[in-house]
Amino acid sequence: MKSKPITSFVILSALLFSLSVARAEVPGQINYQGFLTDDVGAPIDGDVPMNFAIYDEVTGGNKIWQEGPITVPVSEGVYNVVLGQTAPITPELLDGPRWLEVIVDGEYLEPRERIVSALFAIKAETANTAIEAENADTVDGVHAAALEESAEIVAEIDAHESKPSVHHLRYTNAEAVAAAAAAGMEETAEIDADIASHAADAEAHHIKTTSFATLTDDASDAQIPDDITINYSAQAGYATAAGDANTVDGYEASEIIDAAADEARTPISSAPFTITEAGSYYLTQNLSVSGTDNAISVQISGVTIDLNGFTLFGDSSASSHGIYIEEGYSDVTVKNGNIVFFGFGIFTPEAGLLPRGHRILGVTCMVNIRSGILLNGNGNEVRKCVAIENNEDGIKLSNGGGHIVKDNIAYNNDLFGIWVEAQSLVDGNTAYNNGTNMSSCSTCTFGLNHAP
Repeated sequence: MKSKPITSFVILSALLFSLSVARAEVPGQINYQGFLTDDVGAPIDGDVPMNFAIYDEVTGGNKIWQEGPITVPVSEGVYNVVLGQTAPITPELLDGPRWLEVIVDGEYLEPRERIVSALFAIKAETANTAIEAENADTVDGVHAAALEESAEIVAEIDAHESKPSVHHLRYTNAEAVAAAAAAGMEETAEIDADIASHAADAEAHHIKTTSFATLTDDASDAQIPDDITINYSAQAGYATAAGDANTVDGYEASEIIDAAADEARTPISSAPFTITEAGSYYLTQNLSVSGTDNAISVQISGVTIDLNGFTLFGDSSASSHGIYIEEGYSDVTVKNGNIVFFGFGIFTPEAGLLPRGHRILGVTCMVNIRSGILLNGNGNEVRKCVAIENNEDGIKLSNGGGHIVKDNIAYNNDLFGIWVEAQSLVDGNTAYNNGTNMSSCSTCTFGLNHAP
């Protein structure tokens, strides 16, 4: 492995940021998570003084924000710290490329870490990431004022259904209609005129629509079987306020959808964990393993693993893997999270029946003793992944072909940044500062990649 400038500490920082964003306002704070080891790779325990700064260049440049020293508690190497508590991180500070510098107990960790796109959610305060600022007042594309008006109309209909005669008396006064028109309320006047016209034949109207019982009394037994039960409950009362328009029994629609999805998925709350049944699985927290244990082993085809934004931590054992897909199994998807300090981050062996059709989506594999992602077999897909500072290859698809490798980043890996074979599509990737940035392949299709 290339020599690292820091010997007493190793820090996991890039892409493990998350924003502490409240609904009402952006607090200008960043939740920063990292992992510290000593010079022999053992996780650190105890309180550690740290300083943090944001620069506009990877080296040199202008210091545009700083905070510290902060005493940070570290447990088994893992720590969390909220940046911006004493010096808020405003949207203007993130206007352009930015790098975070971390100083641990007086030692500068180099190189500075690029602040990636997730941090720029803080600029939502200035509506730069909203489609338009006015959308903040909409629900499913409908403006709040329109929802409120709809609720009022429903309430009016409710009143109309309960006392139609009283309702129509309110709108038959021609003088009131004329006064409304004279006051510039033409639309209201037209509505009232329509209602007044309707009131003239209110009896006929209500015979037709206000009593389902009337209709059923006239129906034959053949049309309405005896085992049908009719519910005459009023529906209009359900819209009691505009805010209820997107809820059911007080629950937001998104909450109901998420709960239904979780019922169909299996949680992973501890490691090591072995999957022997096809289906969907998701992490509920960060998980750590030690020794030769794999964090997650897959022994079946047709599996989806959602890391759910969490991190799998190893202890730098070369024979322990973050996600190990055993030989011969296919159609495994791994997405949305981080895998660090293993032998291989994600690994499928080449012995026996080759696997195929795996998908690795939005996963960061960093500081693994061997490769970040190594898939053997055919027809695999790797998209929007990041491989940084792995001792062998960043992303490697071997012993097969027909792969798709798109929109990935490979940086500072000792051997190849990205390695592909036979009849594969390679497009939109960035590979730099690796032993060799990208492999050559005469039968592959290379699109626009940045691999100097």
